[in-house]
Amino acid sequence: MIGINIGSLNSSISLGKNQLSQITFKSELLLSDTSLRTCPSIITFTQSHRLFGDQASLIVKKNLNSSFQNISRLIGFDMNIPFSQEEYNNYLYMGGEYKPELKKFSSGDDQSVSPEEIVISYIHLLYNSYILDKNIETVNLVFSVPDYFTFFHRNIFKTILESINLKKKFEIINESSAITLYFGNKNYKECFIHKRQVGDKIVMEVDPNITKYVLFIDAGHSKISFIFSKLSYNLFQVLNTYTIPFLGGRDFDNRIYEYCLENFKNNYGVDLSKDKKIKLRLINPIMKARKTLTVNKDAQISVDSLKDDNDLSLIITREDFEKMISKELNLFRNELKKFCEYNEKNFKEAMLTNIEMAGELMRTPCLQNIVKEVTGLSISKTIITDECIAIGCSLYGALLNETFPIKDFNDIYHLNNYTINISINNEPISKFIGNNEYLPSYKAYSFDEKYFNSVNSKINVSFYYDTNEIKNYLPSNSGLFLAYEFDCNEIEKANGGMKNVRITFLININGDIHIHSIESRVFEEQYMKIEINKNIYKTINSEIYPSENQIEKMIEEFKNKEKAMFEKDRNFKNYSKSKNNILTKLYNIKNKINDNGLGDNLYGERKVIEVLDEIEMNLNSDNQIFNIDELSQHLDNILNNFISDELKTKTRELSDKIKDYQNKLSEEYTKLLSGGQCSLDENQINDASNMMEHFIKRLNLILLKDELNNIQIEFENEIKKYFN
Repeated sequence: MIGINIGSLNSSISLGKNQLSQITFKSELLLSDTSLRTCPSIITFTQSHRLFGDQASLIVKKNLNSSFQNISRLIGFDMNIPFSQEEYNNYLYMGGEYKPELKKFSSGDDQSVSPEEIVISYIHLLYNSYILDKNIETVNLVFSVPDYFTFFHRNIFKTILESINLKKKFEIINESSAITLYFGNKNYKECFIHKRQVGDKIVMEVDPNITKYVLFIDAGHSKISFIFSKLSYNLFQVLNTYTIPFLGGRDFDNRIYEYCLENFKNNYGVDLSKDKKIKLRLINPIMKARKTLTVNKDAQISVDSLKDDNDLSLIITREDFEKMISKELNLFRNELKKFCEYNEKNFKEAMLTNIEMAGELMRTPCLQNIVKEVTGLSISKTIITDECIAIGCSLYGALLNETFPIKDFNDIYHLNNYTINISINNEPISKFIGNNEYLPSYKAYSFDEKYFNSVNSKINVSFYYDTNEIKNYLPSNSGLFLAYEFDCNEIEKANGGMKNVRITFLININGDIHIHSIESRVFEEQYMKIEINKNIYKTINSEIYPSENQIEKMIEEFKNKEKAMFEKDRNFKNYSKSKNNILTKLYNIKNKINDNGLGDNLYGERKVIEVLDEIEMNLNSDNQIFNIDELSQHLDNILNNFISDELKTKTRELSDKIKDYQNKLSEEYTKLLSGGQCSLDENQINDASNMMEHFIKRLNLILLKDELNNIQIEFENEIKKYFN
């Protein structure tokens, strides 16, 4: 079971699996190739390949205009949406050679990538590196999304995941659900299990009367979320959430950045505000200083030769820092007050006693002080957001699958975050589902003869958001995102001529609204399902989201482009592997020549060591692609230039002898596979094969007769272990 959290600053992946003969379930983080618990949410596009995570971070300075960060905030990126406009202004890397196109779902030409393709590329590379390349088998995948995501964002994300062709069933859940699941599971024994003396024994029992309430404050890199959850022994519930979408660590860093630029301008009269590379150089020292200020009263920011040999060096006190971010602190205080006032009754009934603070800013003293001031409660810091969301996702996947024993609790209720209204034949009827109601949810509507006897015999059912509540996240002012048109004549045919039906809609945890059933009213409150065929209804194109045919076309387009890009990645990976082998060969030749004092000997008209140094310099250049076979042959020619004819002959004889033994080894392996009598087992065959390859490589670097004699003696001793 795999849980994946695509965060704005970092991403994390969790693997959940059964333990102890499938009695218990355990979930743990997968480590990156560099043994880190998280992977930076950044991807870089070059002309030959793509890099993501740690590798992309290392070369971003060289590829500023083709690097993209904050991957999760590019999902549903559309410059017609106020949220995206604000995000564009906050974006560190954007523009130039690979500037994202701002039209929805446009793949563009070879020199551009759409926001969707950026997200597809990142998730595909992440999935391959962490899961496929490590041969990890999984039942299904669970991805988290921010709670502020609308139907529009969620369906774009689904389209993205389908384009990657994961070949596994996947689910999408809110970050609030994942955090609640993780915290409840982690603290289950502490919260709900108590010891009881029964005779001479101590019995562990679940107390069904205990209920625990938790307020989570996730203060992350780009947003701050408030999550109010209820935990009982068999059910976890998210009661209420609210997100401040543009308040987080990067906003605090931006204020420090502006302070640094002002300081530099005052000292040297140079304005650096339009130079993105300057921000790239400053961002890490700034983040380090911000974190230092959580424990110290001052921090230093120092960058040598920031511009034209002019250094930046300044000390920021905690008081200075809090003045810089006063606007952000006031916003945080006001939004937290609103959230607490809205939930005041629930807080009192819940007898809330503490707050769980997490995220990048959780240790910032001024934020902690505001939380204590507004709520009057103590703060705990026992969870790490990126990790707990990924683990919460894998736990949810286990809940959905009977083969994973999650026995402590039965379910989690997911929260709907936005009000959805419904209209029938363009007349507003009611609220379909309110914000802070639970998902999944079923809603039924009855239709009598009035609808069947109308002029066009159609029933149009439309779903739309409250635009005042959600206007910053939608590309349309109407809020309409889904509409179904039912053909009354076709329903009547399927219903045996009766003109009275009930249609039930299901809204699932992703916010998708489906037709769950169409039933015929046979007697008062008794209904009988009728078979739904393709003629009964159709989906009407939404102003917000494309039709099913458009989606299928987009998925196919994305798949084809991703397939081509992935093939380029694979070719470059193979090339890099061959290039590294050539470099190893080059270093060995240089060492041999230097060790034997042959560096000043001529190869053509130049010293051989100069020729080899030039080859090494070219190989280490990122701007050239070489023909590996030609280069390998060139090195062989250089090496052969220093080998006598006699030595070449004797080396060839030993090489042929080793190849004869390799043929014998192959015969032994064939016998082993066919079940015949074999003098060697599989491990011995593998060891012998590796040993012979080792000696073949050594023969390729022979310069002196003494070396050949030593190799010959060593080989004769080794081969006796396997053949008499």
